[in-house]
Amino acid sequence: AILYNTKRWQVMRLQQLSKQPLCERCQTNGKVAAATVVHHVDKHEGDPAKFFLCSNLASSCKSCHDAVEQQVEQNGYFRAVGNDGWPLDANHPFNSK
Repeated sequence: AILYNTKRWQVMRLQQLSKQPLCERCQTNGKVAAATVVHHVDKHEGDPAKFFLCSNLASSCKSCHDAVEQQVEQNGYFRAVGNDGWPLDANHPFNSK
């Protein structure tokens, strides 16, 4: 958590939100929402090299970050299904069959 308190992170966070001000997951689903959270795509697990890697950052709205991204971190995939009943995430175990 200490890495989040650094000036370097604060600058990177603002640069990411400036570069991509909309939630990337919402955009993928055809929605428009302002991004307020910068998310690490691949877990950094406290490794400063991964933490400060710009290509590992994505912009998220708070809703997607708290619900979706946290679920992906814990499970490796997003559990939601579309209106057709099929999993929305290509990494869902159903899609590996």
